[in-house]
Amino acid sequence: MSSSEFDDYWFRIEQDRATVRGAITRCFDDNNDGGDGDGGDDGTDPEPPTPSECDAASNQWIWGSDVVPPIKNQGSCGSCYAFSANFVLESALAIASGDPVKRYSEQQIVDCQNNYSNCYGCEGGWPVSLHISTRSYPIVLESVYPYTAREESCKSPSSASLAAATDVYWISANIDSLKRELCTGPIQVTLKAAGAFSWYSSGVLDSRDCPYNNDLDHAIGAIGWTVKDGVESLIVRNSWGTGWGEGGYAYFALDTGNGGAGPCGVYAYMSSASVNMNLY
Repeated sequence: MSSSEFDDYWFRIEQDRATVRGAITRCFDDNNDGGDGDGGDDGTDPEPPTPSECDAASNQWIWGSDVVPPIKNQGSCGSCYAFSANFVLESALAIASGDPVKRYSEQQIVDCQNNYSNCYGCEGGWPVSLHISTRSYPIVLESVYPYTAREESCKSPSSASLAAATDVYWISANIDSLKRELCTGPIQVTLKAAGAFSWYSSGVLDSRDCPYNNDLDHAIGAIGWTVKDGVESLIVRNSWGTGWGEGGYAYFALDTGNGGAGPCGVYAYMSSASVNMNLY
């Protein structure tokens, strides 16, 4: 990373910190993957091996590409909450329908949920509040409302399929509950992105690497767990493009440090949602 890229990166982090308005996450953004800065699709994710049946007592369960969409890039917009919440809905709809995963519009969330239900466009938001709001304001397909990484006027395109939650579930901050919920589908997690997570490139983050003091500022998704480098680890997906981490993914040790919140506080606030199949 050049000195100018470093300066720009930290300017955007501090800008996010200064502009957030009561959201659980400030939604850090990092666009150092060589993209054009507009966000969107970053290619094809690596395909991990997937067991035929999920067992919370096993040492591996990973949801595959039929349920998990390709890594996205939020660009310079603080919209991580939209990507995290949408990811849970996309995966839940794919599991419930048996169809290949469909992509839904983060841009609609940024444009149309602004100042509603603790969602503030490019200035952060609450993924759980967003899931609740989709009961009244479902999300259209990404193909009819593509991502631009900036706040624009709200539009109302027609969509052959809509994504909306019916119920939202908090997940207890313990490893057993986390694994059981992951057996039913990918989930949303929040964490402290400042520090070790921001600069993650490979390996496994543990609680010693990434302390946490009730300072959550980012929302991401989790797709399963595995043993990496001899450590049982949660597999998470970010929305900073495939140039970040391991192709857009990171690994957190399944430890209970930081007062049970785990590395970077990733286990402190976890949630999932069921979906409205009548709109699908």
